[in-house]
Amino acid sequence: MGGSPDTGDSPEIIITSHPYTGRIQPDANYKPDFMTRYRAGRVLMQAVLKSTCGFRVEGAENIPAQGPAILACNHQSLADPPFIAVAIPQRQVYFIAKKELRTMPVIGWVVRGCGCVWVDRRARDGKALQGALEVLRQNRLLGIFPEGTRSKSGKLLPAHSGVATLALHTGAPVIPAAVFNTLDILQSRWPWGHQPLGVRFGQPICFEREETANRERIRIVKDEIMWRISQLMQQGMPQ
Repeated sequence: MGGSPDTGDSPEIIITSHPYTGRIQPDANYKPDFMTRYRAGRVLMQAVLKSTCGFRVEGAENIPAQGPAILACNHQSLADPPFIAVAIPQRQVYFIAKKELRTMPVIGWVVRGCGCVWVDRRARDGKALQGALEVLRQNRLLGIFPEGTRSKSGKLLPAHSGVATLALHTGAPVIPAAVFNTLDILQSRWPWGHQPLGVRFGQPICFEREETANRERIRIVKDEIMWRISQLMQQGMPQ
């Protein structure tokens, strides 16, 4: 999100933005349908896509069956995470998400039950980074949008350094990914009459672990990841 799916993830654990204490803090508003909600939403979205506009996936075999990994994708829409989840049936993806999503109708209900690393984009206290590191320490699949915000034009925006910092600090492989045709999905009459949607996954990129990497090294790694994403985008919609 195949040999060892994440079906054993403890449902009582949800990544939150509590102060980092060396372990994941349980969500104060926890409901026992954590994994169930994620799976149910994925099945429902699959059915909707199959019966309406269609959904094309390429390169899903590049997602490691187990172990820590970072999924780095371009960002066009609030709907990108659920479509990526549909494209990865063998593992659950734990996305980094802005805290404002928690209170949004429908979307907030979904993301609260699916395990997220909540980030306050106005704060620079490192909580989101620590939460993301904890996801990787638990051998999970972390989803991140390096641009840090949605692209209104569909073109790739400059990336923040977080994805490179995580890759270098942990040594976890980075799987570049690209979503297609989600840009105007929430403003259109989707799913009726909308063009097919798609996700393409590239081959994993492995960087040597460097816990004390300098800014130049972080920039080089960040640029390499974004270049890989741009190459996937330039290939066009999966067939």
